[in-house]
Amino acid sequence: NGDGTVTDNSNKLVWIKKGILKKASLKVAKRFAKGAEDAGRINWRLPTLPELRTLIYDKRTINASGKKAWIHPVFDDGLGHYYWTSTTCDQVSVIEDRFQKKICQQGEAAAWLVHFNINAVFWHHISAEKYHIWLVADLKKE
Repeated sequence: NGDGTVTDNSNKLVWIKKGILKKASLKVAKRFAKGAEDAGRINWRLPTLPELRTLIYDKRTINASGKKAWIHPVFDDGLGHYYWTSTTCDQVSVIEDRFQKKICQQGEAAAWLVHFNINAVFWHHISAEKYHIWLVADLKKE
């Protein structure tokens, strides 16, 4: 879009082009997203697991960072690799990625993450201050 964002018309979303390499707990990541004012927008949030998984590319390729990852080439995941989603384990308790089926029985105490470097999904406790942030906004009709 020329402003550091990428529009996904099929899912009606606008993405920040580059992941934010700020290590945060889920609570801090949500607060950061809510307060973000990038590309003239103020409606940023964390993506859901299904939304963030739409950025996964069908092969490991060089992306906008100049490094290889399983992310669509237009995006830059830097060296963040793990990114929070807003989807907690009480919302989705079983997923399947390219490696295996994964089960999370931690309820609201854990949330799902996407790791673009290896194309995998993991869960972790929401208090962990180890994971990064990717911003998304709903595409509004102008």
